[in-house]
Amino acid sequence: MKEAVGTYLLIIAAKSTTGFLGYVSQVEIDWNLIISFTIAASAGTILGTYLTKYIDEK
Repeated sequence: MKEAVGTYLLIIAAKSTTGFLGYVSQVEIDWNLIISFTIAASAGTILGTYLTKYIDEK
């Protein structure tokens, strides 16, 4: 199950990056918001990775 979730998240990250790169030149981007969101998402990823050691897969 962990491998399936990891693979799914990798696919979503790739699709999100592709979509972002497609629109980056067409819209005005609030870089402060993007950086804040990226930091928060990264912290959540790190915390989630740490917590998977203590949470049963079921």
